Amino acid sequence: ELAAAKFEEIYNYASLNQFTLSSEGTILELNPSASQLIGREYPLASRTSFIHFIAGDSRPEFELFLTKAFVSRAKVTCKIFIDVPVRKPIFVHLTGIVNEKGDKCFVTAADITDLNLAELTQLKTDERYRALVSNIPIVTFVLNSEGIFTLSEGKVLAKLGLQPGEVVGLSAFDIYRDYPSILDPIR
Repeated sequence: ELAAAKFEEIYNYASLNQFTLSSEGTILELNPSASQLIGREYPLASRTSFIHFIAGDSRPEFELFLTKAFVSRAKVTCKIFIDVPVRKPIFVHLTGIVNEKGDKCFVTAADITDLNLAELTQLKTDERYRALVSNIPIVTFVLNSEGIFTLSEGKVLAKLGLQPGEVVGLSAFDIYRDYPSILDPIR
């Protein structure tokens, strides 16, 4: 009884968004944080279908997640958008595992919206960089601390008989071993 009370206290007051779902995706239990995530008053969201809170294009991903969880009984993950009328869609990472009886899936939902936006911003920056470097007569390269190329881009690469990225993974010390004037600054 004491263990059950402790579990309930942790479940209810954890800052993690925690759901317990049926195999059909019905919310059997949720904690207050999860209730806030889906924009529903706690505990009124229980006994509703979790899929109602998921953006339409994320629903197949969620259905696959739930099926995999109940079939495999292993930990499964997926990324979906929660779409509720009270705010912009939220990108979440779900992790779920089915209980021993096989009738409930315990799910945590981590809000990764900011991380996703940062990744998209980085992708756009990378795309702009590559577009710029591909169209002006320069070569850009990056070496790691061991002298291994991690990036090689630029319009001039073609004049050297190289393709963008062709030397990535190769050692500058091997490629330029006969050119000490190039290697001295790298060392």
